Amino acid sequence: MNLWLFYCKILFMNERVFDRVINKNIRIAGVNFKIVDLLFIICLMAFGWIIRIDLFPISSADYEGFLRPWMDEIRAGGGFPSLAKEISNYNSPYMYLMCLVSVITDDSFTGLKLVSYIFDFIASIGGLLVILTLTKNVRKAIITMGVILLSPAVLINSGYWVQCDIIYSCFIIYALYFLARDKGRACLICTGIAISFKLQGAFFLPFLVIMWLKNESVKFRYFIWIPIVYFLMEVPAWLCGRPLMDLLRIYFDQADFYPWGSLNYPNLYYLIDETMDGWHHIDEFGSAGMMLTIALLGLLAYYMYTKKFKMINEIKIMTALLTVHIVVYTLPHMHDRYGFLLDIIAIFLAVYNPKRIWLACSYMLISILSAMPYLTGQQVIKLKYVAIFSGAILVYIGYNLYKLIADTSLETIENEQ
Repeated sequence: MNLWLFYCKILFMNERVFDRVINKNIRIAGVNFKIVDLLFIICLMAFGWIIRIDLFPISSADYEGFLRPWMDEIRAGGGFPSLAKEISNYNSPYMYLMCLVSVITDDSFTGLKLVSYIFDFIASIGGLLVILTLTKNVRKAIITMGVILLSPAVLINSGYWVQCDIIYSCFIIYALYFLARDKGRACLICTGIAISFKLQGAFFLPFLVIMWLKNESVKFRYFIWIPIVYFLMEVPAWLCGRPLMDLLRIYFDQADFYPWGSLNYPNLYYLIDETMDGWHHIDEFGSAGMMLTIALLGLLAYYMYTKKFKMINEIKIMTALLTVHIVVYTLPHMHDRYGFLLDIIAIFLAVYNPKRIWLACSYMLISILSAMPYLTGQQVIKLKYVAIFSGAILVYIGYNLYKLIADTSLETIENEQ
């Protein structure tokens, strides 16, 4: 009865009572949330889920040509016992999830989509934690969560494409979270898990090397966790009967699977026509491109190591963005989905500094334009022009990182004082 009277007061008396109720603080894990914040999070999750349900019927050539035959073979092999043989060119951790889907449901399509959907939500919570740790701002953290959940790049990847790039990206997000909390060991463990799911997780390594050089929570001995975690993730498949050497060379085999300079990703190789339609000298350019990538990353690492400046959070985020962009733009054999991690990091940068919102929008646009040729068979804009735009963004990020470092230079700060 008392509860009923309380609701009546809210509905029929002073409407400001409603304001007082929804602005009441609730402390969760040491963080003060208002009831309105929690209600908004629930609404975000609800709308995120509804959108994904609407996308459920959409399949893709990747599912029909690869994932479905793999799932059929897994089922024919009895689920987890099928791990004893080579079925796909994916690494073992994702195969474990595929085997789990084969055990839980007869509907492979729904099961695989749900796996990616679940990681969409886990990643969004990780994004909330990253920004909350960096800014102590609950509203910005919630916005980050919402943008990740509703990002076109994320929705297309899991909801339209039936792909799983959110899984390795999810662990990179938590690696960033632990880095923000000065927990370097946990950061490297999460990175190891990300790499175990997909080799693209290694795009994050140059940033971690720079953090080690700058003594930012990452110790050199922590890097040993990456091969340890990778090996441990292979153990279940090994115990099921798969030869250990087969498991350890999966990524080496992947590197030779697609010979083109670019597989619909708008990078340097689109500008020199080393693509699926017109590859000419990819053996030569492939080796040169790898050396170019290492040289550019080494140049950036050298500059940041020798320059004395205050390592503010925006510099960390921008460095992560720049290093990943250098990798996907200059390294050969990039696929149309390999810029996915860029979209996630750009979201963090945009929320941390709203002046950078246009950058996050630009990265999402590049990802959408990259996906269209495979998903729809059409190039909305020729990818060589998108490659030029992406190159311009890369230069802009590099220049702005240089300016930030110059502005926070310890010499500059001392002179101003």
